[in-house]
Amino acid sequence: SENARTVTASRLSTKMGRKSAMEIMRMGVYVFFPVAVFYVFNYPDFFDKFVEEKRRVFLPESNRPPLDIEENRRILLERLKQRKTEGEKNSSSK
Repeated sequence: SENARTVTASRLSTKMGRKSAMEIMRMGVYVFFPVAVFYVFNYPDFFDKFVEEKRRVFLPESNRPPLDIEENRRILLERLKQRKTEGEKNSSSK
């Protein structure tokens, strides 16, 4: 009976050891994978190489968004003046 308990306890501990090692490995993957993805995709060289290249393809320099406040204000005022003149032309032609 004592021998049977020892054998059962040793088998149980090896099974638990395998399960806990597997759980530790899974937990490591759960923690490491997002950190690794963040590191790779947030790396400045990756950003310059891939993202900026795609941005130039999809947003040519002529269609680029304004980068500073003054340029943004100037474009906004031009658009407002253009709409105002178009509105006056449309109302006078009716």
